Amino acid sequence: MKKILSLILGIVCLCSVQSAKAQSFALRTNAAEWLVCAPNIGIDFVLNEYLSFNVNLIGTVPGVGSFEGFPSYIRHTEIMAGQVEMRYWFSHQPYENFFIGLQATPLHYNMRLNHGMNLLNKATNKTEYKKVKVMHDGVALPVGFNFGYSLPLNHKLSVEFCYGAGWIFSNNQCSVRNGSELSKKGYSYRGPEVSHNCDFSTTNVGVNITYILK
Repeated sequence: MKKILSLILGIVCLCSVQSAKAQSFALRTNAAEWLVCAPNIGIDFVLNEYLSFNVNLIGTVPGVGSFEGFPSYIRHTEIMAGQVEMRYWFSHQPYENFFIGLQATPLHYNMRLNHGMNLLNKATNKTEYKKVKVMHDGVALPVGFNFGYSLPLNHKLSVEFCYGAGWIFSNNQCSVRNGSELSKKGYSYRGPEVSHNCDFSTTNVGVNITYILK
């Protein structure tokens, strides 16, 4: 967690230096992430008529697990992430028309999910399918291409629609949360497992609101 926060802080400092060289800059937030209780805010720097660079901070809301109306995977998920993206604007005019970006999102996550798992019943020596509470704790690095369209609403405000796909590199530790309870009932379960994965998947879905400051 400390390494992730240090990396995010380093990205913010780097972008603060770059802002002095940028032609203009803007604030951006992803409304789609707010809908799943992940507040986010970013700053975007225009480097020239073709390129812009964005850094975005994303986190979950503490205490959201107390609201039973939210789905379980939202209520029991904690995420801290920093996102960086370099964009190329096909219109040669940032914040207008189509763009493609290269995006990376280093993050730390902690999730508590209910899974079905085959467990060995020691009394009968038979495998039984049981519902268990599983903890997932780890870090991930989604890297991919982000393609979208920016629609100007006026000379300051625009809305963007984008989708990204790429590779997600992750280091995940999985453990059964109610393992001691299962053991007392005579079931055999495996302890914490660490896995390293690389999967191709969706890396970003965005409905971004951008406000040009300069």
